[in-house]
Amino acid sequence: MKEILSTQITLHEDTSMDRILSFHQFTRNYSGNIYMISQRKVLNPNNLPKLVSFLLTCKSNDEVKIVVQGNNVNQVIFDLQNYFKPVDKTSLPAEKAIV
Repeated sequence: MKEILSTQITLHEDTSMDRILSFHQFTRNYSGNIYMISQRKVLNPNNLPKLVSFLLTCKSNDEVKIVVQGNNVNQVIFDLQNYFKPVDKTSLPAEKAIV
């Protein structure tokens, strides 16, 4: 049965291109509809150029509403919230300097 559910997320400054591409792929593979709403803008994250532009122009701590319409919406909302959790930078490998 199709359902509709929304949640509010907070964006963080550490949204990398890898995470954006992973999020984009997730939304493309989902059989329902996903929308992001912020500051009177509605975005379908299936459009990669618009998604990148949208996320790169958002400021840290901006609030974004995510609307999911389809099957298993609770699980999809949970998965989407994980894409936008802040990264624990202490657990990442140290970057090597390029000489």
